[in-house]
Amino acid sequence: MIEPIDALHFGRPDVEDERWRYKQELLDKLHSERDDWYTKRDDLENQMLEVDNEISELDATINKIKNGD
Repeated sequence: MIEPIDALHFGRPDVEDERWRYKQELLDKLHSERDDWYTKRDDLENQMLEVDNEISELDATINKIKNGD
């Protein structure tokens, strides 16, 4: 886990660099996590489309059988 920066060192160039690196690491982590959730959502949407297609095919088969085709 990324540790927060000590406020007592505010303003020192090396601390500002560390603060910048901390923000960049945190942003990278958050962007990655968000991307993972988008991927999971896309995968679920694809699965739902597949299920909808299977249901449609079964409904069509059921209707053919009911109508004597």
